[in-house]
Amino acid sequence: QDRDDDIRVGVKSSAISFGSGVWIAIGLIETLMILFLGLAGQREGLNLIFYGTLAGLAGFLSQQVWQLQRGVNPQQAFVMFRQHVAIGATILAGIWLGTF
Repeated sequence: QDRDDDIRVGVKSSAISFGSGVWIAIGLIETLMILFLGLAGQREGLNLIFYGTLAGLAGFLSQQVWQLQRGVNPQQAFVMFRQHVAIGATILAGIWLGTF
């Protein structure tokens, strides 16, 4: 959401570094996150609630990547950034519920 500020002050943020391919980088990072969380859940013997949570998050995150591919304005990018607080809380809840 602050790409213009990053350019102005010379910060090499991921939005600047990846340019128009930022959606690909974000998609790859989020895919790896879901994969590694799934592997951690398997290692810890978490139940299907955890994997259902991951599946739902994967769908939600893929929607965000699709939005990034189409292009977002700074306000939309900030809304997406703030949604990641809820994503983190959902992951925590999925881990907790996955232990029952």
